[in-house]
Amino acid sequence: MVSLRPWPDFEPPERGVVDEFERALDRTQDSPDELRGHADQLRAQALAEDIGAVREAKLAMADRYELAAATRLAPS
Repeated sequence: MVSLRPWPDFEPPERGVVDEFERALDRTQDSPDELRGHADQLRAQALAEDIGAVREAKLAMADRYELAAATRLAPS
């Protein structure tokens, strides 16, 4: 089982963006390699981020891309 970082605490407008991200991730046709690539990019961006909540959000997104990649690779 993959451990997911929690999302930072968001106010309702930002929470809607998070919800849309998760819906879009469910619908994406990206390959597992592409999803892992997105995760790698987000982790690199997070390392350079000075704002804690933004850094944590990028890491949370990266975790979700990794989970989506792993789910697509798992046997049905």
